[in-house]
Amino acid sequence: MRTDQWRKFDRYWVKAYVPEGLELPSECPVQREVWYFLGVLFWKQLDRERYSEWREREFTWDEFANLKYDYLNRLPGRWNEVWKWCVKLDLVERTRDYVPGVRAYGYRLAEPWRGRRHDLQVFSHEQIAKKTRRRERENLGQNATLKNLRSQLERLTVDMGEYRLYSGQHPHREFYDAQLRTIDDRCLRLTKDRFSGRIHTNITNLCKPLRAYLRADGEASMLAEIDIRNSQPLFLGLAAKQKGHVNHDYLRLCEDGLLYDRMAEQLNMTRDVAKKNVMVMLYADRIYPTPQQRWFEENFPEVSDYVNNVRAQGGGTMLAKRMQQAERKLIITEVCPRLFRRKKSTFVTTIHDSLMTKQEDAEMALETVQEAFSKRGVSPRLDVNVIAAPDMRPTCEVQEAAAQNVDLCPALAV
Repeated sequence: MRTDQWRKFDRYWVKAYVPEGLELPSECPVQREVWYFLGVLFWKQLDRERYSEWREREFTWDEFANLKYDYLNRLPGRWNEVWKWCVKLDLVERTRDYVPGVRAYGYRLAEPWRGRRHDLQVFSHEQIAKKTRRRERENLGQNATLKNLRSQLERLTVDMGEYRLYSGQHPHREFYDAQLRTIDDRCLRLTKDRFSGRIHTNITNLCKPLRAYLRADGEASMLAEIDIRNSQPLFLGLAAKQKGHVNHDYLRLCEDGLLYDRMAEQLNMTRDVAKKNVMVMLYADRIYPTPQQRWFEENFPEVSDYVNNVRAQGGGTMLAKRMQQAERKLIITEVCPRLFRRKKSTFVTTIHDSLMTKQEDAEMALETVQEAFSKRGVSPRLDVNVIAAPDMRPTCEVQEAAAQNVDLCPALAV
């Protein structure tokens, strides 16, 4: 390839994840557009909402990703032509439960492509490249903090060797491999959603146990996480307080990280069940007269009034927006800029209401978060944890290792 041709290719290069071994026929006039669509489908699969515990996950490539026609029609190339070739080549399946204005079609890879490893396909496409760069510029705008957070992602690496040591033969290992490889392949993303201005990156969408394998600046040491206990109820309390709905007992319980514990104790349930009940009460569009709801209203009437007022304006969606905006203002607008000012070389990335940083900077990050909350009149419990690697092997392997008195996490032994 001539130098001028290579420069043009380099300027307009595009990356897309496609199933291993996929070869499109030369007569397909929309090869690159099909690759791009398969890459979009790959990211949609990875970005689905996750649970936090490894063994509770049942997510595989079998799930459908809902994509609106308007969105698909804005993709580069003629969507109808792209879809025609996806069907002709048996690449993608589509659901049949489309309801205009209510439910979009769901898409997923067809067999045998669905369960295969996805490889990075790099190709040149001027229209896609320009659109991607434009979207990135719109996301970051002139916001120095967002630009800095985006550059922080470039400092991340993945300890794939340690991951493979602990992951064993997990039935969904290929799915989790894919998440880590997006970072290892430098396919890094930072987007700001239009709903509340929340920031989404490869890290915010990463399964929680996989955070243990992230490293910064090529260093071997694990990262530390600064976590806010009862964060969502606390941000709700702060949003209510700002509007004059103050309940000091509620705020005190959130500060101590004991709101779920109080509900669990008084209603005779586990803490996990209490937490799920609180989340349902906060985010559901419709409220039913359950014992949990009555308990919340009787103990925290001011906060309950605020919740009902906001829900009357826009349901649980509006309440979620208020809490996420409060979270964003504290973490993104206040804490991160202050951290960068205090130490230019500090590494930090956010996971919505928590921070990840190097262990050496964890205390500074903790103090900065405490100062931001102090301005709001609260002092919540903050946890600083070194993100240690969990054992992710199937239960049978773990039991066998335990029976043989084998150390499950030798790298963490003192």
